[in-house]
Amino acid sequence: VLKNTFVNELNQAQGLCFHGGWMYISESTSIIRARDTDGDGKANDVETVLQNLAGGLAIGGVRF
Repeated sequence: VLKNTFVNELNQAQGLCFHGGWMYISESTSIIRARDTDGDGKANDVETVLQNLAGGLAIGGVRF
């Protein structure tokens, strides 16, 4: 079994989509995109597409 982490330090990843050679990842309050440009199976190009989105965990009306 081959195990590899493509992107490190995600914040509550909730969805993935591949488009145009990029992996788009929706997190709790942002969307990032990542790609592997040197063929080692790890993302070495990571960009924030959208940030500060309303979201995250809410418990009793308190948003975390």
